[in-house]
Amino acid sequence: MNTARRFISLIILVAGAESLAWAGGEEIAWLIDNKEAQEAARSENRPIFMLFTGSDWCVWCERMEKEIFSTPQFADFAAKNLILLVVDFPRSIELPEARMKKNRKLRNKYGISIYPTVVITDSDGAVLGRPRVARSGERGMGEPHGGVFLCGYRRRREQEEIR
Repeated sequence: MNTARRFISLIILVAGAESLAWAGGEEIAWLIDNKEAQEAARSENRPIFMLFTGSDWCVWCERMEKEIFSTPQFADFAAKNLILLVVDFPRSIELPEARMKKNRKLRNKYGISIYPTVVITDSDGAVLGRPRVARSGERGMGEPHGGVFLCGYRRRREQEEIR
């Protein structure tokens, strides 16, 4: 992540506003407050795509940002199907204590111990799925997005639509 982008992320996180990722020149809104995400999920009847990350220290998190979340394919899919929520645990950026407390509460609630981890929930916080994030070359990983794969959720949703 370049310096300007880190600075913008810091401003956004400290201000308590939405976090942004850029995909092909378009902005993708990542909420940082679970209550806001739940309200949006209820009103738009969409699941919450909850990303647990260490944005400024986790190599795999940075790689996933670059190879998946910054793609037009992800931006299009997310805009039509998901409410995005980032739960960040940075090391060089100091988040407000209230934000960190909320993030730790979510981490504990969903049993997160490694980063990145994705949890898909409904508007009440019930887990719908935990897509597996894997390195390139692993078998059964679904559709590739660069060198990292994100699988599981789309297949499960398609299977439910068939029933």
